[in-house]
Amino acid sequence: MTITILPKIKNHLNSSLFINTYLIMIVRMITTGFGFLFWVLAARTLSTHDVGIASGIVSASALLGGLAQVGLGYVLVRRLSSTEQPAGLLNASIMITVGVGLLLSVGYLIGLPFWSPELSTIRNSLPESALFVLFVAATALSLFLNWAFLATRRLSFSVAKHAIQAGAAIGLLLILSWFMPTHWAAVIAYLVATLGSALVALLLFMPKAQPGYRPSFTFAFPLNRPVVTYSLVNFVTDQFQRLPDTIFPLLIIQWFGPEAGAYFFVSWLIGRSVTTWVNATAESLFSEGANDPKTLMRDALQAAKMATLLSLLLATLLTVAARALLSIYGPEYADNAAALLGYVAYSGVPVVLLSIIVSVLRVQDRLIPLLAILSTSVVLGFAACYAGAIWFGLVGIGIGWLAAQLIVLVGATHWLWSQMAFELAPIRNGFASSHAH
Repeated sequence: MTITILPKIKNHLNSSLFINTYLIMIVRMITTGFGFLFWVLAARTLSTHDVGIASGIVSASALLGGLAQVGLGYVLVRRLSSTEQPAGLLNASIMITVGVGLLLSVGYLIGLPFWSPELSTIRNSLPESALFVLFVAATALSLFLNWAFLATRRLSFSVAKHAIQAGAAIGLLLILSWFMPTHWAAVIAYLVATLGSALVALLLFMPKAQPGYRPSFTFAFPLNRPVVTYSLVNFVTDQFQRLPDTIFPLLIIQWFGPEAGAYFFVSWLIGRSVTTWVNATAESLFSEGANDPKTLMRDALQAAKMATLLSLLLATLLTVAARALLSIYGPEYADNAAALLGYVAYSGVPVVLLSIIVSVLRVQDRLIPLLAILSTSVVLGFAACYAGAIWFGLVGIGIGWLAAQLIVLVGATHWLWSQMAFELAPIRNGFASSHAH
C-alpha cells in the first residue's frame, strides 16, 4: 500500500502546478495569521478609536493599491515568458503601478471629506498626508511583486516577502506603541514593514526570480491595442470578483439592519475562506498555462479535480464546525448565522471551478466570454440573493448565492466543453497518461 502511494505523492509534488498552488496557499495562511495577530496586538495596545482609524487607513491603502494594478499583473503573467525584454516589461509595469497608486492616493485625499470624513485626520498635516501617499505606493508595489513572482513561477520569494512583512510589522508595532500610543503606531508599523519587505523583494529576490533583472528607468511596454485591452478587461473582471465582498455587507445592513449585518459579515468572511484558499489552484493554472499553453487543458482538468476535492473538504469541515466557530463571537452569531455559513462555504465549490474556467480563458485571450461569465456570475448572484432574502431571510442569501454560482458553472462548463470538443481526445489521453505514470 505504502509502495503504491509513494510514487503518486512524488509525481504530485514534482508538478509545478501543484507546488505553486501550495505556495500560494501558504502565502494566504501567512497573510491571514498576520492580519489576525497584528490587529489583536493593536487592540491590546491602542484605544478602540485608534484601532478603528488605523484599520481604516490600512484598508484604504489596500483598496487603492489594488486598484493601482490596473490589470497589469495579468499582462505580466501572460506575456513575461514570451517577451524579448522581460526586465523592461517588469520596470515599466512597476512604474505604471506605482504612478497610478500615487495619483489615486492624492485624489483620495482631495475627496476625503466626501467619502470618508472619519479619516480626515490624515489631512491634518503635510507629513501625515505624505505618509498616506507613501503607504499606497508601497502597497501597490508589494501587490505587484506578488504578480511578478507568480509570472516567474518563483512563489517561494513571495512566501519570504510576506514572512518578512509579517515579522517586521508585529515587531515594530510592539516597539512604536510604547512611544506613540496613537493610530500612527499601527499605521507606521504596517507601512515600514510593507515598504521594507517590498524593497527586499525588488532588490534581492527579483533578480534571482528573473535572471538579468535590475531595477531601472529603462523600460519596454507594448502599448498596443491587444495588450491594453487585455489589461483593462482583466481589471474590470477583477472588480466583478471583488464586488460580493465589498457590496454585500452594505446591502445586508440596508435590508435587515446592523445586527443582521454583523451576523452576515462574520459568516460570509469565514465561509468565503474556502474560495480564498482554494482559488490558489486557478492562479497556479494561469501561471502554468501562460508559460506552456500546450498543457493548458490537461492542467485545467487536474486543477479542477484538486479544487473540487479541497473545496468540498473545507466546506464540509466549516459546515460541521459552524456553530462552534460562530460561538467564539457570541451565542447569537451561532443561532442566527450557522446555516448561512454552510451555504456560503459550499458556494466555494462552483466559484473556484468557475475561476479555473476563467484562467483558461485568460490564457487563451478570450476576453468576451471571460467578461460575460464573471458579469453574469455577479448579476445573477445579486438577483438570486435578493430573492432568497425575501423568501427565506438571512439564510436565503447563502442559498441564492450558491444556486446562482451552480447555474453559471453549468452554463460555462457546457459552453467551454462545446468549444473544446475537437481537442478532447488528446486531452483525455494526456490526462490518463499523467496518472498512469
